Amino acid sequence: MTKTLLAVRDKVRAGKHIAYGVGPKLPANFRPQTKESVGATCRMAYDNLLDNIDQCVGFVKSDPYSSLDTYLSATTFTDCTDGLHEFDVSMPEVEEFDREVLKLSNVLLAVAQLKKKP
Repeated sequence: MTKTLLAVRDKVRAGKHIAYGVGPKLPANFRPQTKESVGATCRMAYDNLLDNIDQCVGFVKSDPYSSLDTYLSATTFTDCTDGLHEFDVSMPEVEEFDREVLKLSNVLLAVAQLKKKP
């Protein structure tokens, strides 16, 4: 499970340019505060995503409170896409990254559940 989480982390790291590149790609007619807010939301969503994966790696070794499932469930990028949708902005690369992260998160959660079965 640890190797799989690390592979997912590498995949997520490869998408940093997507998350951190949202702000400059927002429509020119957006107010600077709006651009900064949406851009910051996407950067924070990305940073939280990586942090959750790193936390999961630790929980594979020691998880006295069953936190692995909780953190895997929170391993998403939806805050960014929700922020874009709130302003009717579509960025296909961001939406694809969000879908990919969701798929990976669901697979990891399923594997974690299988590992619990005797």
